[in-house]
Amino acid sequence: MSEPTITINRAPVLTLWAAVVAERLGFQPDEALCLGKAVSGLTAQTKGRRLGIFTPSPETTRHAREQRPGEEFWVELCGRQVPAINTPNGVRAVNKDQPVEPDSVQRYLESKFGDDLPAARGAMVALADALTPDELARDAFRLYEQFRPTIPEGVSGWGAKGELNLARIRGLVRRLTSIVIFLCLFNLLLLRAGQTALPRDHVYFRADFEAADARQGWVGAGALEPGHHSQQALALERKPGGAAPAASVSLALPVDAMRGYMVRVSAMTRAQDVSSKPNAWNGIKCMLALETPEQKSWPQANIETGTFDWHRVAFTARVPTNATSATLVLGLEQVTGKVWFDDVKVAVAKPPVSREPRPIAGPSFMGHDLPRLRGAMVSPNIDADGLRVLGREWNANLIRWQLIRHGRPGQPVSVDDYDVWLEGELKKLDSALPLCEANGLYVVVDLHSPPGGKATVSGYVGSDDRLFSDPACQTKFVDVWKRIATRYKSTRPIWGYHLVNEPVEDLIEEGCDDWQALAERAARAIRAIDPARTIIVEPASWGGPSGLSDLVPLPISNVVYSVHMYLPHAFTHQGVHGSGPAYRYPGVIEGKQWDKAALEAALQPVIEFQRTYGVHIYIGEFSAIRWAPDESAYRYLKDLIEIFEAHGWDWSYHAFREWSGWSVEHGSDRTNTAFATTPSNRQQLLQQWFAQNQKP
Repeated sequence: MSEPTITINRAPVLTLWAAVVAERLGFQPDEALCLGKAVSGLTAQTKGRRLGIFTPSPETTRHAREQRPGEEFWVELCGRQVPAINTPNGVRAVNKDQPVEPDSVQRYLESKFGDDLPAARGAMVALADALTPDELARDAFRLYEQFRPTIPEGVSGWGAKGELNLARIRGLVRRLTSIVIFLCLFNLLLLRAGQTALPRDHVYFRADFEAADARQGWVGAGALEPGHHSQQALALERKPGGAAPAASVSLALPVDAMRGYMVRVSAMTRAQDVSSKPNAWNGIKCMLALETPEQKSWPQANIETGTFDWHRVAFTARVPTNATSATLVLGLEQVTGKVWFDDVKVAVAKPPVSREPRPIAGPSFMGHDLPRLRGAMVSPNIDADGLRVLGREWNANLIRWQLIRHGRPGQPVSVDDYDVWLEGELKKLDSALPLCEANGLYVVVDLHSPPGGKATVSGYVGSDDRLFSDPACQTKFVDVWKRIATRYKSTRPIWGYHLVNEPVEDLIEEGCDDWQALAERAARAIRAIDPARTIIVEPASWGGPSGLSDLVPLPISNVVYSVHMYLPHAFTHQGVHGSGPAYRYPGVIEGKQWDKAALEAALQPVIEFQRTYGVHIYIGEFSAIRWAPDESAYRYLKDLIEIFEAHGWDWSYHAFREWSGWSVEHGSDRTNTAFATTPSNRQQLLQQWFAQNQKP
């Protein structure tokens, strides 16, 4: 039997679909009818007082019914925020301060669909049942966009009639069902093969050095001496004048069981008269040596030198999925002195990320209705003329505004005065927002310096210290976003909240969230205050493209995903932190040919993330130092922007009127810190792309 095609306008179709979705998510049929009718009459930006917001699920639906009778709350449904109240008859949507009656909605649907209402409802119920409640809550409106009535060309208006093809809905059901079956079979095969994920805190290796054979399996010389509240610990010593550059021991770890896992390495350590490090990576070594067919890496704990009593050191590291070996190394490198190790442990910090594709229907959420956002990151000290030049003369339509703190490189910064510092930075933003709106600039609010960070080699406070090792700093981080979301809830020029700049999970301590979980906590806190604002999330570590391989989309609405692109680092940052070889692009850089194809290959994790999950991508930072030889910074930027544009990504150049090294208004002569007398080819490149912008 063929499915009917119904001539109908879009409002009753959205009403019926939203009601079906609400019922699937746990509301009673009469409650769902009321909510569905409200959805079709709302815009995506609902105004009013938010007393609470619920993304429906069986659990949150129960909480919605626990709201006090007559007190308004909000239900997020099909991308809309529906005002609702509790009544003696259950949850009811509110229209003009009056509860919507389900009988009137049923009569409305019967009048619009006629005899085709049962068939239409049946097709929509089958589609809703093809997804889990969480998937349906996330993708309901994008599914609607796939089957809503097709309006003939030349006909406009919400009331215009079109063709609702029920066969198209059934086709979506078959497509989603086939994906679910495939994933179920795939997971069943994994279970039968015994490839279930190891739990968090599963121990791969532990050593307290108390047994008679405590040094068995270790390669290298070491002594057993009194330990940390124990009889024995491993002791290693390197004396001045020694021929060997290191005194260390190593142990092969079970790499087959570690691939794809984030692991935590910890130990109790004591030191005596350890000399200063010649380089940051030398010194006392508590380290993993990881090897893949392509490269080697050496993640390690950051341990001070000198003399200190027993204390715990730790770090976390992701073991590559193609790792061929993993070796634990303890000892001293390029320093003299003596060090002791006890209670050494290697354990699971985070299981591998599941890369199951999610069936996303329709266009991804962008947070704006412009063809593209193109702009630049700016200094928080930019003046009114700078914003005018960027927004009006250059025609940019986006800035990334840094909430950035500075300090002495390598040193942690106190959390005690964080609120005072933040208030000063927010006041700068307050003053700039009217200028941004006047100059047609959307604003990304970028938390460049979260609580608990320490100053990087560039002098700004980053996220690579206590943000993932101190629960109090994580709580403070969430509170900061509550404060920002409350302050800017109704502020127009803000496009999105960038949760943190370049998160770094060097150490995820026990009892602390990793970035995936912490980002979700912060996003949920924002959503409770601002239901619709774009939230921007970039991956650990340092926001690079490969980090998206360890991230999955948050189960939160209206999220855009971001990366920073500085690869190859030896080219983009040459001469920034010291001397080194001069590299040209395109060309061989650190033994590898880099050209446009290589750049696209480096961005492949971003392309796959977009393709797998159907999400929107924003390149928050990219750049190349202006003194790269032979104007090759221009060629690098040109190739990158063409790649971004080909994939439909928004982007902001790093940076405009911040530091002269990244400035396109300066020439290629490193010694000349004045603006160029004629526009550089890099400036012309940006302006050519900005000229295509439409304004908010």
